[in-house]
Amino acid sequence: MKHWVRAKLTHGVTFGEACDRRRWSRPTAYRRRDEALAAIAIGLTMNGIGRGHH
Repeated sequence: MKHWVRAKLTHGVTFGEACDRRRWSRPTAYRRRDEALAAIAIGLTMNGIGRGHH
């Protein structure tokens, strides 16, 4: 997750390039990112924090 965020915040480096540097499978890396985002969303929902209410 942190590598995806860093790629989004850093100009000139894409998440795909970060995956290549670390020799990660891109589909697996994106799947892990999606799993982390889902866990965050579930936690926020369980705590009653709706979209735009942060």
